[in-house]
Amino acid sequence: MRLNVLHLITAVALLPVSTAFVTGPSLRDVATTTTTLASSSSSDNDDDVNPNGVPYGTPDPKIKCAFFRILNPRTDKYVNFREDVDKGGLDPDLTDLAGWPMIPIQQGARKALKEGVGLDTQDLDGYVDGVLSHQDLMWPHREKVAEFLKGKQADDGTVSPGDLYDAKMFTSSTFYDMDAVTYGSYNEIPLIFLKCGGSADTGKVPLASILEFFDGKPPSTDGRISREGLDKVLAMIVAEGKPESPSLLKSSKDKFGIAKFILGASVLQKKLKSKVLGL
Repeated sequence: MRLNVLHLITAVALLPVSTAFVTGPSLRDVATTTTTLASSSSSDNDDDVNPNGVPYGTPDPKIKCAFFRILNPRTDKYVNFREDVDKGGLDPDLTDLAGWPMIPIQQGARKALKEGVGLDTQDLDGYVDGVLSHQDLMWPHREKVAEFLKGKQADDGTVSPGDLYDAKMFTSSTFYDMDAVTYGSYNEIPLIFLKCGGSADTGKVPLASILEFFDGKPPSTDGRISREGLDKVLAMIVAEGKPESPSLLKSSKDKFGIAKFILGASVLQKKLKSKVLGL
């Protein structure tokens, strides 16, 4: 069985190994209580800022996921999270397909279904390696990656999906001693390409926008991420002579976490619209 990019969100993003669906308060709840209480005194309008004191909708460099770092979506309710991510350029059906099943794993089924909470973008470590997480992160090495991509740009200042794959491979091999790009990192390529205004028809995206995105800034050319666009960009990577996406089930060490994600995607998806979105 092979999962495709539609089982990712954005996504951008960043979540390794989980334990199990929890129905009561999780260790994460206990661990973040102090942080939440401390941050609550830092602003007169706590509903308008995230736990780092950064206004929602404003880039927050402390968020690990590149996509969420720029969007900094509201996380109190899934409906708000979904709305903000939609405004940020990701089609809601993709958010529902991959982002929604991660919330019960991250925060528990009770909070997901009864309280309707959103994905906690401040807590992106420790959940299902390969779905919204990967180890070969570009963010810590963005200056070197930028230098590498500048050597790839065409005369018109653009790069291709294949160039972004090469940058991913450069990152994995140079800084993480890996001989292949991980599933999560590979499937981030079309998200980055499309978010930065890349054309799924020409296969070109302005390098300047890519570098802005890598630096945690909204790209000058902004695009939309759709199912059709993702499929086209993935096909472009292969057409440029690069490998296909690695299999998630084969490449992830967290087999139990992947199984839970698939179960959550199939079982909880049916309850999403009626219980959480009110549709």
